[in-house]
Amino acid sequence: MEILIGLYLRMGLCQMPGNHAYWENHTRCSMVADHMSRNRFQTLLAHLHFTDNTDLSNRQAGDKCWKIRPWLDMFRKQCLNVTPEEHNSVDEQMVLFRGSHSPIRQYVKGKPHPWGLKIWGRCSASGILCDFIVYQGGTGEKTLLGVGDDVVVKLCETLPSNQNYKVFADNLFSSVPLVLKLLQQKIYFVGTLRSNRLAGCQLEDEKSLAKRGRGSVDARVEKGGKGAIVKWYDNKSVFLISSYCAIDPQDKARRWSKSDKAFVEVSRPHIVKEYNTFMGGIDLLDACVARSKYHMRSRRWYLCSGKPSC
Repeated sequence: MEILIGLYLRMGLCQMPGNHAYWENHTRCSMVADHMSRNRFQTLLAHLHFTDNTDLSNRQAGDKCWKIRPWLDMFRKQCLNVTPEEHNSVDEQMVLFRGSHSPIRQYVKGKPHPWGLKIWGRCSASGILCDFIVYQGGTGEKTLLGVGDDVVVKLCETLPSNQNYKVFADNLFSSVPLVLKLLQQKIYFVGTLRSNRLAGCQLEDEKSLAKRGRGSVDARVEKGGKGAIVKWYDNKSVFLISSYCAIDPQDKARRWSKSDKAFVEVSRPHIVKEYNTFMGGIDLLDACVARSKYHMRSRRWYLCSGKPSC
């Protein structure tokens, strides 16, 4: 089994159109073919399971991932053994799968791979996966914080409290109650914010900011100093929320000006710089995975790793 997994990883480094190519005479890959025959490789894959399907005790109620639950728990345990960095980002990740045999397949419009398996992940700024949750579909139950906020809280439960960790997320997750909830554990938060989640905070309207020009900014700080909401005008207005930073110190960002047909310097609040610097952990992880992904065709959704025809 260790050799089988090792060959699978090797195939990701030396990518070919199909399994047979690694053993064919004119396309033979010695680092794969020398360690296992083609027939044995295919036989092992055909009989590979992660749990006993005949044991009803493995089928937990409501768990659509019960077929790979032992492997998921083992892999998550290894992720949790990684010492987390100071800056972490929470975002969604799509594992490409277009087959019709998966109970957890999702469609997310606008993604590079809209059809696939959705995973909520917490990554360090260097792209190391520290914790994750496989999304199995909505339950219909309403919570005080909401689905996105609950995901962030759940992923941050494995972070040590009172150690000044900082978490970044986009507007799918961010809200004022989430910031206050994390602050109780001394975990600081920065994220973009949707305009309907301002919790009654009155900020300068977009027309006024546009008159002042690109780089104009307005902000409000909570009375107790527990959080700040910033509205920054670049090409359009963007809202951000944080529990540890706001406008100052400002720096300059290089932007293209259509009217001047040249690059110009635009004032940028510190909260925007922090967000742009540390938010891309999941994107970096996706880029690293894409470089060594082996495409396998399979009717079993937990074995298919991205072949468009799956």
